Amino acid sequence: MFNMNFFEMQNEILNVNRSDIFNKYLKLFRDQLSIPTRNICVGEHWLRGRIHCDTFKVSFDDYDSDIEIPYFKKEIGVPPIEMTKSFRFNRENIAYLYLTSDLNTCMAEIRLKENEICSISEFSCVRNGIYVDVISMFNILELKPLADILLQPIDDNKRIYEITQFISDIFKKIGYSGILYPSTLKRSNGLNLVCFYPDYFEFVMYSDRIYKGVPDESGNIIPLSQIDEFKRYPEYRKEMYSFGDTPEKEEAFEYIEDKICFEDEQEYISGVRNICDLNNTSEIECALNSFVEYFSRTHLRKKAYQFRGAYYINAGKIEIGIKDYILSLNACKAQWNTVINRVTHDIFDSNDVDNALKTEELKQKIIEECNLYFQESDKRWNMMMEELKKLDS
Repeated sequence: MFNMNFFEMQNEILNVNRSDIFNKYLKLFRDQLSIPTRNICVGEHWLRGRIHCDTFKVSFDDYDSDIEIPYFKKEIGVPPIEMTKSFRFNRENIAYLYLTSDLNTCMAEIRLKENEICSISEFSCVRNGIYVDVISMFNILELKPLADILLQPIDDNKRIYEITQFISDIFKKIGYSGILYPSTLKRSNGLNLVCFYPDYFEFVMYSDRIYKGVPDESGNIIPLSQIDEFKRYPEYRKEMYSFGDTPEKEEAFEYIEDKICFEDEQEYISGVRNICDLNNTSEIECALNSFVEYFSRTHLRKKAYQFRGAYYINAGKIEIGIKDYILSLNACKAQWNTVINRVTHDIFDSNDVDNALKTEELKQKIIEECNLYFQESDKRWNMMMEELKKLDS
């Protein structure tokens, strides 16, 4: 039989020594309450935000600059225990992981103001857990008062934390992994999640982004994604160097470099997909040229040239396709003796080139096109040398 007065419980929590009543309410919660729960499963993604961002000193060619980068990894995870403040469900120096279901809720929970910037990242569940479902409590008559207590506005009355933290401690002692609850802020309809065990979630690599608070037509602050500052420099992939003077800064710079490569690879996949969706030949070839021009500045240069080369070979434009495979190697004159074998290997090993075209005739054509390319390159080189001689004379 249900026999529990939650408002009396509030008064006791605020006026009686915690150690004198904790076991009493632990037993009552275990024996008398049927707590609604929700499973959070491995692979689910949630968001975590933090006001502001980090700065990092780099050099672009000969120009030194401090760039803004999002907080990532441990910088956006739970703070060190000694720096953990008291919040709705955790006591001071006890680190719980607070997450949100969506971008707008995340921005609202960190109280992003107009023109203020923040860092937001994804966290992935790596261990299944059972979470107290406060949302469902509102549909259960006996538990609605408990839900109201858990979500009551803090305002200036920080003693409310004593109540919500006490109940949170009970949930943890019973064996739940955390609490799922609705946002208490008016501008969000999303969900919040507090996990008692931060290692149940992992930071999703390269998910970190910077957002700026901007007003919408109604004056509400909404998040606007900001381009990574280093991308404002056209040749950032080639010209950005670290000024990191500590192992942590060097590690951060390596992360930035890896993130650039990861994002290039995602763009490459998207670009290939878009080209494959085209049907018109002129549109395909125009898209391929733009594709190669863009990715020739990245570590995916070789793949981009060979993707276009495979298209031309399959389309019957064998000479153009082979030339793209030659260009993909970016070989200097001293390496020419290996080019024929490398081009042959790359074409015949490619999954993009139609197997029916991989014949002895194609091998012979590769030899011819490579030799022609060498001759044309020699001719251009000799002409350039002649021009230099004229300038010197």
